[in-house]
Amino acid sequence: MKAGTAQKMVLTAFSTTTMVKLGRTYSNLMVSMLATNAKLRGRTLRILQEATGATEQACDAALTAAGGDLKIALVHLLGDVDVDIAATALDHSGGHVRAALDEVRPRAS
Repeated sequence: MKAGTAQKMVLTAFSTTTMVKLGRTYSNLMVSMLATNAKLRGRTLRILQEATGATEQACDAALTAAGGDLKIALVHLLGDVDVDIAATALDHSGGHVRAALDEVRPRAS
């Protein structure tokens, strides 16, 4: 049992590190998912609300405008930009939300 637990911890740490490096997380949330069914839509709404602090209605509208793509909706809400700009910024950043937000947010002088 102890060897199995240690193995699981190592694999969990490895997969978490991989997801972070691939840009599939934002803060401590997994954000690389598409809302393709009701269960996933509910999950993406909760993640979007937690990440942005926006209302459920605002998150639902953002997710709809983003075609169900959580990353695009997240950059759209946090960056206060159009979904097309959010999608372009994500493309430029290789799918990394923080880098996309850095691209769309105005720089302080």
